[in-house]
Amino acid sequence: MRRKFLHFAGLLLLSLCTPLPSLAIDCPQRILSQTPAHFGPWPGPQFLRIVQKPGSYGTCDAVAEVVAGGELRATYTETAQNSIPGTAAYDFKLLHLIPGPNDQLATYGWSTGGDSGSSSYAIYGYRDGAMRRVFSASEMDGTLSVQIRDGVLTLAGFRSTKCMACGYSASASWRWNREFGGWELLPGPKAEDFARYLNAPDLLENNGKGNLHDQALQEYNEVTRQLTERYDALMHQANLAQKQKLRSSEIQWIIEKRKHCGESQEALKPGQGISLQCLISQTRNRLMVLSSGLNGL
Repeated sequence: MRRKFLHFAGLLLLSLCTPLPSLAIDCPQRILSQTPAHFGPWPGPQFLRIVQKPGSYGTCDAVAEVVAGGELRATYTETAQNSIPGTAAYDFKLLHLIPGPNDQLATYGWSTGGDSGSSSYAIYGYRDGAMRRVFSASEMDGTLSVQIRDGVLTLAGFRSTKCMACGYSASASWRWNREFGGWELLPGPKAEDFARYLNAPDLLENNGKGNLHDQALQEYNEVTRQLTERYDALMHQANLAQKQKLRSSEIQWIIEKRKHCGESQEALKPGQGISLQCLISQTRNRLMVLSSGLNGL
């Protein structure tokens, strides 16, 4: 009996340690494209290199590498399960959206989940000594179309609601505002609502609410107040272990926020619209996480 048991246990262990053929994916590492670019004040030639690499759990990753003077300055990864080059996960584009000497990198991501999946769109550019996210729109159910014409960025998709049959097609457009140093939402039917749905910049200059910097400061202070209240409420409800977990997640969030947005004190200054909008977006995201309660940590 013991010998049969050991034999069975050995077969079970072998089966667990053996990769399943169905999960394998043909994804040799290779350069998909290499485009001359100028992202920032680094010495030497600069270019954007897109590299295909095998990822974890049977994925095939497309990695965008910003190279300057022979050194790797930044990387961004899009992952697609069993994907084929040319699909959305490989849709990296070099754009010239912001007036000035520096190029920007835009990425479109698609992740499956639920009945359809969701789209995200982000633009990265040189800011405060590093490549940082300067625009983002995320968690759009379904596909997101992107159009860039005459310096205006337009995103369009289906604005779903709790009642799916009540959803509607929507779009929003943005233009770079030099004085603010960030993206300005242009007037349009339900543009503000759609921008908020995408968690994208939603500030309008000529809406009777003051200049963009003052609006952004007010919005940042308000969402920070809401986040502080929510955090304090959860700490009051939590047991000892949950408090420790909440504190740890808060510290990690602060680290990530600083990584993406830079120092908060600098971001609050006039002309730092990109960084201020980044703070607003990161704080909103954190508020959404904490709004799900202690079980969402």
